[in-house]
Amino acid sequence: MDDAKLRRGKPCWHTLPGIGLNAINDGLLLDCSIDWVIREAIPQHPHQATILQTLYETKRKTVIGQMLDSDSVDLDLYTWERYNQIVEHKTSHYTYYCPLALGCYLADNICYMTEVQRFAYKIGRLFQAQDDFLDVFGDETVTGKSSTDLADRKCSWVVCRTLDKIRSDSNKLKEFKENFGQSDESRIRIAKRIICEAEVEKDFKDFQQKLAQELYRDADNFIIQELCTVLRNAIDSLYDRKK
Repeated sequence: MDDAKLRRGKPCWHTLPGIGLNAINDGLLLDCSIDWVIREAIPQHPHQATILQTLYETKRKTVIGQMLDSDSVDLDLYTWERYNQIVEHKTSHYTYYCPLALGCYLADNICYMTEVQRFAYKIGRLFQAQDDFLDVFGDETVTGKSSTDLADRKCSWVVCRTLDKIRSDSNKLKEFKENFGQSDESRIRIAKRIICEAEVEKDFKDFQQKLAQELYRDADNFIIQELCTVLRNAIDSLYDRKK
């Protein structure tokens, strides 16, 4: 949807010869297969219906998240509340809550799903903030993704933090608004310069360290003891990642 050319180090599916808009139907074909695969794999599982419902809800929230992400174009409406809504729907629910919930249902452990969701949404905020940071400051040859957030006017952690720091400077804010969300590479460089001058890179590193420490404490004291190691490993895989 953002017309990116690179994803996970490979050309995006829609860019391949003969694919184009057919990628939409290919995605729907994969989506339609999920229900069938689950029914075939666990036909007698007592929580099969709950598992299918969890996946339906995950797809619904993700579609809403993508809509919120795509419709966020007015800088005056870029707030942390809006950003957190996008992260919850576009990232946290499917990246962390859904896998953890499915694991619990498969293991017939369904007592503490509120606590599972709370942790999943919190680690999802770290994951998305890192993605936002790497889009601006990362190396595409390492991240394996095209850098598009500034040109696409994305309501990201980097942009929200930048606005926090320049809103009181009318000239700086005007310059940022004039150059943010433009396809011209020279104007994107100006927007990035303003971000760097606001020391957003340092702010992110402080944010990442503080949130990771909170997550480690939450993982060590998690109410489902069997998940403690899993949660710590998830944090380990994220902390200070480069891709």
